[in-house]
Amino acid sequence: HLQSALAAHQERIRIAADLHDGLGAELTAILWSAREGAAGTADPGCYQQIASAADQGLEDLRDIVFSLDAGTTSLAELVAQIRRRALRLCNGGARLQVESTGDATMSLTAARQVHLVRFVLEAVRNALQHGSPESIRVNVCVTARDTRVSVEDDGHGFGAASEIASGGTGLKSLKVRAAELGGELSLTSGDAGTRVELRARSADEGAAPASSSAAPQGN
Repeated sequence: HLQSALAAHQERIRIAADLHDGLGAELTAILWSAREGAAGTADPGCYQQIASAADQGLEDLRDIVFSLDAGTTSLAELVAQIRRRALRLCNGGARLQVESTGDATMSLTAARQVHLVRFVLEAVRNALQHGSPESIRVNVCVTARDTRVSVEDDGHGFGAASEIASGGTGLKSLKVRAAELGGELSLTSGDAGTRVELRARSADEGAAPASSSAAPQGN
């Protein structure tokens, strides 16, 4: 009983953090842009910023709802989600390649898929902001033993070691995501680009075909 109560408490904390960091941030962005528009001080891109923030807020809300589902999802669905949302982030600014290796029959819990997608999106966002890359490559490998996700870019690199030690915002978020997945984060960066890799045990996954009980995420 104590163990289930602790699990429920941790789940509440996770949902609260997701609401604050995701949906809360997007609603704040919409509020500020709307106020600027009402005051007549907004730039011409104000309404596009509102639309983008609202779109991202809806994605975050879908993630939260989807993560509460007790069903499972497939590796193919995970890769499709990563590709769709990372392409939106790149928006023509960098070529994106998303590939999967490992056991294609593996299934993942809905909550684990959400964490993995968000990890990749944070890594892609960091690459675009700090490295100005021409291309970004994402690899997802899920086996019965472990889950590995890598994001590589050919940008100019950045002070990864010092940033991760000092708790740079983007990299700190990656460390939090890795911890939520029970994994470890490794990062290398130099003139040839940056590589971020997550490695976690696949304790939550199984080899059975993915269940259809998990509600599909919207486009």
